[in-house]
Amino acid sequence: MKSLSLSRSNWWFITGFGLVNTIVFSFVLLNLTFISGHRLAAWHFPLAFLLALLLNYFASRHFYPGEFIPVFIRTSLIILTIILISIFISGL
Repeated sequence: MKSLSLSRSNWWFITGFGLVNTIVFSFVLLNLTFISGHRLAAWHFPLAFLLALLLNYFASRHFYPGEFIPVFIRTSLIILTIILISIFISGL
């Protein structure tokens, strides 16, 4: 049986993994569109966020095979909250 600290460690790892992947997917999408000769568009960041959530789903399923749905929902809500707060603060 896994210890509680290892379980929390995996939980925070999945949250950080989702935040970093949002930025990475944003850069990848931007680079692909710049290479193809297009400009920055409004769909880049939402698509990057959805791709990061997809990867977050698979990471949750890997670390918590039996109970991954609640972990995925919690970490996704934390990621969404952090991103929305960051966008709000940067808008000020």
